[in-house]
Amino acid sequence: MGQRQNNRSRRAFLKVAGVSVGYGTLGTTVAQSNDTTVTIPITENQYGEHEYTEEVPREWLEQVESAKKVASEIEVGENGVIGAEVVNSDRQIGGKRAVQVRQAVDPEIYTGSFTIQEEADVDIETVPAEEPELLGCYNSGRYSTIQGGMLESDTKVNGGRISRSIGSTGARVHSSSGTYMLSVAHVWSACAGGALGSKAYQPLPSVEETDNLSRFEFGELAVVDVQFDFTLISPTTSRNIGGNIRGAGPVAGWITEAGLGSLMTDNETVQKEGATTGRTSGKIVSAYTKSDGKGCITFGNAKGVTTSVRGAQGDSGSVVFWKGDNGKLYVVHLVSLGDRERQPISNCFGGNAKSNHFNRSAGTSGYQIHRMGYDFG
Repeated sequence: MGQRQNNRSRRAFLKVAGVSVGYGTLGTTVAQSNDTTVTIPITENQYGEHEYTEEVPREWLEQVESAKKVASEIEVGENGVIGAEVVNSDRQIGGKRAVQVRQAVDPEIYTGSFTIQEEADVDIETVPAEEPELLGCYNSGRYSTIQGGMLESDTKVNGGRISRSIGSTGARVHSSSGTYMLSVAHVWSACAGGALGSKAYQPLPSVEETDNLSRFEFGELAVVDVQFDFTLISPTTSRNIGGNIRGAGPVAGWITEAGLGSLMTDNETVQKEGATTGRTSGKIVSAYTKSDGKGCITFGNAKGVTTSVRGAQGDSGSVVFWKGDNGKLYVVHLVSLGDRERQPISNCFGGNAKSNHFNRSAGTSGYQIHRMGYDFG
């Protein structure tokens, strides 16, 4: 593992990241160190500061960039190819694990072979696709401050009939237009359209309480993006949007595009706090992912992340985060999708979620949400 530097002052940040070199696809500043290594930002905050950086082998960084390019150029939707992503390989480059590209295919349509294609720089592995599911302790008390990891719902009453969909709050974000709570759009069935302006409730109203839903309202959907499956909830009451993830700590920023590859190859532990299963942890399984879509979710051009963080339906909308030794949290990805798990997972009722539980979580990267104009913190 490389030496990960905690830059505790803006002065330290400026010394490290003051020089830019030609890794344009990284989307972040990379400081030149010497002929064989470069310093990359691991985290970023709303002030443009990189509190954590790492000196990495230049050859490793170039190989990760090559893998991202190969993955982005795979034609998803053609010849049975369902998705493409960058994953760890068995090789080492300068003491850091190298990466390879994995493409997932529908075996009933795909006509190629299921072997690893050994390329000059990046190997490509082809595997049968697993069907992802929408992920759709309950931190369900009534809170005056809405933090990440709390139960939220879309509750409607039509003609005496009640329909409810539940999820989790994610993390506070800021933009030039205001402060919001991040969550996933599919809780409000956004692929079908018409979600913008819908109400968000916390806690979950019981059937008996739905005659006065306004008592539970905390916001409405101000921004909806179905491709990246995220929504921003604008507060509509006196209840505040807080900067913490409940029980975990304050959110200080996000993991950069370059930092994502480094945390994955270094096998760093990441965590989430969801409304159904509470705190679970795992590793980054793949990065720079694109998909042919579950519903309408595609992650754009390779902006998704998959982790081995377990969960269950109702955890959708929470965020997976990396926790620094400064006690602060940095967002890795939003939780949207999961691969079905056969073993039950403990829930926050003191029992097990016996169905709809998942052994992996996937969603849009924190750095992509930042690039769309929204900062965590």
